[in-house]
Amino acid sequence: MSERAPKQEPTEITYWRMLLSQDPASLCRRTLAALDPSQGAYEIKVADLAYCISPHTRTIVPKAAVGPGNVDWNTRLLILAYLTGATETPLAGKWVSPIKFSGGDLFFSSDAHNLDFKELLLAFKSPEDFLRAGKKIGGARHNTGDSSFTLQTLPRVPILFVYWQGDEELPSKISVLVDESARSHLAIDGLWLAIRVSEKRLLEAAMSKDD
Repeated sequence: MSERAPKQEPTEITYWRMLLSQDPASLCRRTLAALDPSQGAYEIKVADLAYCISPHTRTIVPKAAVGPGNVDWNTRLLILAYLTGATETPLAGKWVSPIKFSGGDLFFSSDAHNLDFKELLLAFKSPEDFLRAGKKIGGARHNTGDSSFTLQTLPRVPILFVYWQGDEELPSKISVLVDESARSHLAIDGLWLAIRVSEKRLLEAAMSKDD
């Protein structure tokens, strides 16, 4: 699931067909997406960015975009996986490691899906910088670790990012936790996509000069 130019992959085509077959009112209840009946399109936020999804034209367009075609592959696939798989299960109120989910230990042990966050650690040298970037993309401050914030990556999937400041003996570390209910909305690979997309937004915030 590496990032690449959007195109109609077999998995994506299957998702679009599923979306077209679903009742819009039921889909909105499950996913907490908004519906524009006149356009037959859904609106959903991924972190701090809103997207318009049109099943009839098979397009996903960021609301703030100048033009179409600039939604990366991971974000496209995440949105489609969530819209077709989310349930009405409410938040459990319990933070757990994604590794604890069924199949998570094996999935996240691979080099392709590890959660070591090397790029984030290179971009953020202090807990304060990390928290500042989290707030910039809509994160809410939390009280875990040396700094932390919860990011509403999807309407039913919050992610808790935690920064642990290193010392002379141990390097700094970033970890993630998700609400236990996340397993009801995304498969393990979809959850990984949610983390990756969130990580990308944090890196973009690090490069942004806006306060």
